[in-house]
Amino acid sequence: MIENTEFSYVLTPDTEKALDYIRNTRFSFYLTRSRFFGTGTKDSDWNFFVEDNDCLVAEMTKKGFKLKPVATGYNDPLCVGVFQLGNVHVQLVSNAKKKNTAQQALVNSKAMSKIRTFVSSFVTPNNPACVKCLEKITWEAAIAAINKDRETNR
Repeated sequence: MIENTEFSYVLTPDTEKALDYIRNTRFSFYLTRSRFFGTGTKDSDWNFFVEDNDCLVAEMTKKGFKLKPVATGYNDPLCVGVFQLGNVHVQLVSNAKKKNTAQQALVNSKAMSKIRTFVSSFVTPNNPACVKCLEKITWEAAIAAINKDRETNR
């Protein structure tokens, strides 16, 4: 099952295979990154996250997804692994519900688009290192705020 997405662009065979798996699996996948935050283009890669578990990992491996190092640009503290097949990246996260809550807060506040606008005003256009650093800080702040809110409401 896929949360929050549409599929409307021409796809490579591996990308189509990956998206077909995500559409038809019993696991809940959530769209994230540029397509979720409204900054993607028709050529953007597809990024999802899903709750990490052993059955999912075995199933994705069998379907041809390859495990990538987390340090390759995934910038939130809940990400524990990343799979890729074609132009589809799937973040395995320790708590999908928490990440989705943080992501919804970020999109509702337009924080990610504000970061990109801010960075482009003083750095060479879309400097990836600067954008990634600010996005990482933003994710960490959103998740910390959720953790603090949960502790306060106990």
